[in-house]
Amino acid sequence: MKKFLATLFVAVGITGVTYAQDTKNEEFVNRKVVLEQEIYNLVVNDDVNVIFTDDSGKEITIEGRAAEVKKITLTEQNGVLEISAPTTFLQKKKAIVYVPARGLKSVTVNGSSMIYSYDKIQNPHLNVFLNGSCQLQIKTYGKIKVINSDEYSFTYQSRKISE
Repeated sequence: MKKFLATLFVAVGITGVTYAQDTKNEEFVNRKVVLEQEIYNLVVNDDVNVIFTDDSGKEITIEGRAAEVKKITLTEQNGVLEISAPTTFLQKKKAIVYVPARGLKSVTVNGSSMIYSYDKIQNPHLNVFLNGSCQLQIKTYGKIKVINSDEYSFTYQSRKISE
């Protein structure tokens, strides 16, 4: 029995080292997507990391490990951009999607996504609809109206941003 356990520990150890080496050597990519038009409404589904940039425009950037970047799907229709990815609870290094936020009017978050702003965003008013256990940290010069579904509660903190 002791030989079996020792063999099992060695096999698990070798598998763990092999997996760790594979993820460290995986290629880091930067994929740029130019949308048909500037987006006004954003829908984030499932398990996506989004960073808002203080830009206007039609260019979305997705960066991360190649396998993770491939999992991100973008669907665009009439000024609405939907970003989705499969749920990966144990995955620590997810792809990041950079979205220009100056022209956004509303953001809907479904699932356990994380949304941050890279800079202070010059957006006069943004409606945020929460429908999941997500994290938001948005810095803006304007106002944010947060609406949540009855299934989830949220804690809202507003702080004045210094120039």
